[in-house]
Amino acid sequence: MDSKEFKDFRKKLKKTQLQMAQLLGTSLKAVHSYEQGWRSVPAQVERQMSFIISRIEENRKDRKPCWVIKKCPLSRKKQCPAWEFRAGKLCWLISGTICEGTVQQNWKEKMKICRSCEVLASLIAKPVKKAVLKKEKKKTAPETVLTVIKRSKKEVTIETLKEKTGFKGQKLYNVLSMLKKQGKVKNPSKGVYAKA
Repeated sequence: MDSKEFKDFRKKLKKTQLQMAQLLGTSLKAVHSYEQGWRSVPAQVERQMSFIISRIEENRKDRKPCWVIKKCPLSRKKQCPAWEFRAGKLCWLISGTICEGTVQQNWKEKMKICRSCEVLASLIAKPVKKAVLKKEKKKTAPETVLTVIKRSKKEVTIETLKEKTGFKGQKLYNVLSMLKKQGKVKNPSKGVYAKA
């Protein structure tokens, strides 16, 4: 776990640095050091934070145990502590699990695998906003107005433009005037606009 991830987890939990220190049973200075990258986050702190985050998401009904997700054969399940202790939703927390066909030597190696596994990733992933998924740059006011007019296939009233763009009064009139001067929109009748 790096400093950015530590800080993101704390923010996801909506905790101050002091509250996080109390929750982890460590000092405020240690939390500062983890977030600044001055100290590496110890394995026990990473485990504890991941566990706390997982409790937020645990009650989802669609969550399946790791052996179902990974389609582990019975022979592997019988040797795995996650199966033995019926902890398929907490497999990432238990050392000695048989991930990718083998037991990992230490916590660091195990977490390399766990971080790319959907069992843990579904618990700790940040929610992604639709705008981020589109990777669309923010449009300027004239671009926004032109997009609404172009998508309408015919003329658009001022009321529709106000509703679809969120622009009110003078701002909308200024944008429309500018677009009209540039020859990008026409104004066939009062309060009605169309693509030029």
